[in-house]
Amino acid sequence: MDPAYPDSRLLAIINEFKAVVISTDPEERSRFDDADIREVTVTEDLPKHLEEHGLPVPRDQAWKMSGVQPGDLAVVAFTSGSTGKPKGVLHYHGRLTSEHQSYIWNMEYKGGSRILQFGSYAFHCICWRDWAIFFAWSDAVRSI
Repeated sequence: MDPAYPDSRLLAIINEFKAVVISTDPEERSRFDDADIREVTVTEDLPKHLEEHGLPVPRDQAWKMSGVQPGDLAVVAFTSGSTGKPKGVLHYHGRLTSEHQSYIWNMEYKGGSRILQFGSYAFHCICWRDWAIFFAWSDAVRSI
């Protein structure tokens, strides 16, 4: 979700989706205090935090997630909607995994690659690229 959106729109999306958890950064976290949702604050220390809490993931095992099946819902991308009300489009793990692997192969991403991203991270096409970069153990560099 784009932090440039008003709180009312972000909360409408959260409520429409019936989200139970949201990842956010420290600067935006307070915007969701009124939502009945668990917040995960993402910082540069997240990998260290996960390791300290017994959740280390070796690189060669990073693709595995216990219990996740190809038909399980992974992401809901919201469109602006022709009526002005956001509409959710469902994306499942199987399709996204296949898409990300294809993107990694076609773009020749390698671990440690640094890829310039200059689109809004809230635009769903950019999100897919960002996830592919993440899964390839590369770095996305954002232009401001």
